[in-house]
Amino acid sequence: MTFGEKMENNGQSGWKHFARGMSRKYYFVIAIMLIIIGLIISFISPIVPDPTFSRFIGELGIFLSAVIAVSLIYDIIIKEIERQFFLSDLKDVLDKKLSDYSLKSNLPTIYEGGRLELRQKVEHLNRAESEYLEVGISLVTLASYFHSRSPVEFKDHVIEQLRKGVNFKFVLLDPDSAIAVMYENDRNEPDRRDKIKCTIEEFKKLKMEFAKAEYVGTFSVYVYSHLPCYSIQFVDPSTDNGRALISHYLYGVRNAQSPVIEISKSANQKMFETYYHSVQDLFETCKQVV
Repeated sequence: MTFGEKMENNGQSGWKHFARGMSRKYYFVIAIMLIIIGLIISFISPIVPDPTFSRFIGELGIFLSAVIAVSLIYDIIIKEIERQFFLSDLKDVLDKKLSDYSLKSNLPTIYEGGRLELRQKVEHLNRAESEYLEVGISLVTLASYFHSRSPVEFKDHVIEQLRKGVNFKFVLLDPDSAIAVMYENDRNEPDRRDKIKCTIEEFKKLKMEFAKAEYVGTFSVYVYSHLPCYSIQFVDPSTDNGRALISHYLYGVRNAQSPVIEISKSANQKMFETYYHSVQDLFETCKQVV
């Protein structure tokens, strides 16, 4: 819209507002004048000699003051008040409906920047009540959270969940598979298999530590030998409260920079079950290493 069009629209809306304001004032002035005229006519009607004409003038005065004038005042004041009440009630209803729609929205949450921050991962992990399942390639960043960050930031949260009986399952690409060699060459990451092996060794140490503490929950690690398609973090996938964080691997893009999609089983049931079915099929081909 051009500046001239905006000025024209503003001028039109301003003129309409001015016209409405003036019309209300004129209606009110007319109503007051009709009341006064009606009262004057009513007062002078008794002095008219002709009884019939006197009665006619009296009734005309009453009609002007009590019917027309009061009707105008009703339109100006009472109907305006009722209109404001109606608009206020309508706004309340629309606000509530829009709020309900926002709360019940089925749209997934998308994190365009890629991998979530550590605090967001912890929030996701802490939702688990029975199972936490994560599928990736080397899970190097995840392993680093255990030994390179303060226990308060991540490890303590995992331990607390293990105490509550949450079972942890981590699934990585098999470093000894032909697929892992192909992946290294295709992505030009010659040390990828070594990173996976380091993660597995780190998880073995954690497994021994947690087993010694005899937590209720379990800590298990698996490997698969298929082309990596995505990283997924499932929370309670077999329950109605299941949630998932999904990130697809994109050619030419670092895995950490791939957008992350957050869905829930309650709001995105079909989508959730599709991904979970894929992971279940993958899991059937896995072998446990820790």
